[in-house]
Amino acid sequence: MISEFINEIKSRRKIIVSIVLLVSIFLLFSKVCANYGGSEYMFRFFLVPVMEPCFADLRTITGGAESKKQGFDPMVKNPGDPWNRVMNYPRIWQSLYFFGIDESETVAIGIFIVFLFLCGICLVLPNALNLSILAIILTLLSPAVLLGIERGNTDLLMFFLVALAVFLINKLKYSLSAFIVLLAGFLKLFPIFAAFIFLKTNKKTFLLYFIIICAVFVLYLLITFSDLVLILKGTPKIASFSYGKDILWMKAASINTDYGSILKYFSYIVLVLCGTCGLFLMFGKSIGKKLSEIKFEETISMDAFRAGAAIYVGTFLLGANFVYRLMFLIFVIPQLMIWLKSFSGKMRKLSALTLFSIFWMLEAPMIAKIFRHLPFLQIVFLHVELLLPFVDEIFAWILFTSLLFFTCIDFRNRVCSDFKFRSL
Repeated sequence: MISEFINEIKSRRKIIVSIVLLVSIFLLFSKVCANYGGSEYMFRFFLVPVMEPCFADLRTITGGAESKKQGFDPMVKNPGDPWNRVMNYPRIWQSLYFFGIDESETVAIGIFIVFLFLCGICLVLPNALNLSILAIILTLLSPAVLLGIERGNTDLLMFFLVALAVFLINKLKYSLSAFIVLLAGFLKLFPIFAAFIFLKTNKKTFLLYFIIICAVFVLYLLITFSDLVLILKGTPKIASFSYGKDILWMKAASINTDYGSILKYFSYIVLVLCGTCGLFLMFGKSIGKKLSEIKFEETISMDAFRAGAAIYVGTFLLGANFVYRLMFLIFVIPQLMIWLKSFSGKMRKLSALTLFSIFWMLEAPMIAKIFRHLPFLQIVFLHVELLLPFVDEIFAWILFTSLLFFTCIDFRNRVCSDFKFRSL
């Protein structure tokens, strides 16, 4: 067991060293930026809106301890939060109060979950390609991911739990992996989509664990239904710094209400078409030969891809999510890099388009900043400035359809008995 653990550490040496260097550079940059008006300047450089005190999202939980002491339900009234925001997290988080957790521990907890987030990256990237490591470092420095770090958002912890579930299923620890997926689902709901990692297994095992996970989670939702209503009510939905199926029409509605209504119905029609095509891909009998090029090798990169793709597709369908949730796209990058080398023709182009869409969504504010400040691009920027938010949505929908496509084909490959690849 000890020798196996040492080998695991060695296999992840490149990514660990890379992340250590990245964090060191980040801290050094923070120190330099402190001379220009405080460390928050570092986040503002990456166009991340700063809230003080730090780790603002985490304070809705830790501040809830003070609200609880005052006799309030933090999910209804939360004066312990510096901004009086209600606690829009499942009630299970309030169990932390029994251990004496309150707002004074916010910074320590925030640093700890950032550390766990980085550990999660190391867990799912053994023997990563150099290009994958570079891509992930760029991802870590994106406004979307840095927003989650600046806020101390609990998605960082969810990322670690999903990474741990991926790591465990790669080690064939199915029951423990299922427990971790359920735990993450209980804590933040959306990580339940990561149950698709069980596509790694055979048809019988997948159906067994998938049905059990879904049944337990649905039971949890029924038991906590009244809390879910409060969570939905307390979760803001805004078009800026967000992604999802509702963001396109929300952006259009902010300009013209009629345009917003038209795009809303158009979006739903597109979703129905995507769903229909997805069912055809999974169960259609005449399409198997046309997809014989697609071969999914069973590696930890593929397991991670399943988790990341399912979470993006699932959260996109929920309607509106803050962009820090795009951090889960880190899971899909290594496998897409592998497909860029192994695929050819249209599938290679689709993999490249998917990667480009990911980086556009993660780096969109920085791309706009470059257009705005480079002299030879300023004229172009002036003509397309109003269109850029809608370009972001185009790539969000492209990413949704491409990841849905890969997930449906994977499902067909692993579960549908009438679909067979020649070899894997």
